[in-house]
Amino acid sequence: MDSLTQMILGAAVGEAALGKKVGNRAMVWGAIAGTIPDLDVISNVFMSPIDALAFHRGPTHSILFCVISAFILGWLVSVMYRLPYHKWLGITGWSLLLAALSGSIIFIGGLTLTKTVAGILILAGFGFLIYKRYFRLSYAATDATAAQWIWLFFLALVTHPILDCFTTYGTQLLLPFSDQRVAFNNIAVADPLYTLPFMLCLLTAMFYKRTNPQRAVWNNRGLIISSLYMALTIFNKTRINTVFENSLSHDKITYSRYRLHLLFE
Repeated sequence: MDSLTQMILGAAVGEAALGKKVGNRAMVWGAIAGTIPDLDVISNVFMSPIDALAFHRGPTHSILFCVISAFILGWLVSVMYRLPYHKWLGITGWSLLLAALSGSIIFIGGLTLTKTVAGILILAGFGFLIYKRYFRLSYAATDATAAQWIWLFFLALVTHPILDCFTTYGTQLLLPFSDQRVAFNNIAVADPLYTLPFMLCLLTAMFYKRTNPQRAVWNNRGLIISSLYMALTIFNKTRINTVFENSLSHDKITYSRYRLHLLFE
């Protein structure tokens, strides 16, 4: 799926795993983990387009990669939050991210007054949120254990290749033990009907305090709605396959295998 959808899924899974204990941090780290497998697109710089396409959804989309990465990242994050100066790491990281985001909005594609104002407003708005988070007297580091962080990262990482399996191209889940690509071909790589309701539920949950039961309710709604829609696409794909097979049988056309592509992919 597209990067936005993977970030939303990772954030929602992170919230479900650890949101009650660490609040919005669970969404942030879940979203980050949800994008990590797609870092294999860096291969575009070093490989031909054909080789890069074949490499995509390979090693970084395997279950083994998710397990190893979850242990490493979960341990590193737990150590980071135990450091006495971890607050300043957070301030620096968010500041760099916001500066890059604002700069890309302002300068990419040409400098205009509208884009400049938008970039400044984004920088100012999120800067205020950073101030509220890190400079209030009530600010405190998380007390989540390394095992809990590892569990969050594993869930956010592994759901990425699983979701990719429902699209085309194929995902090599079992590398290095098997190079078989799994592709169910029941949903487009970018599907607003899957992503938008999911995103709205997640954003709504974000504005509730971590101790408020409504936070989990809205997050679960997003997970349930997206899962039901995915089930509907599977049912639709199965029905289409049946119609296609019956049509071939009616016309007495023999086949060894076939593949139906989504019209808008």
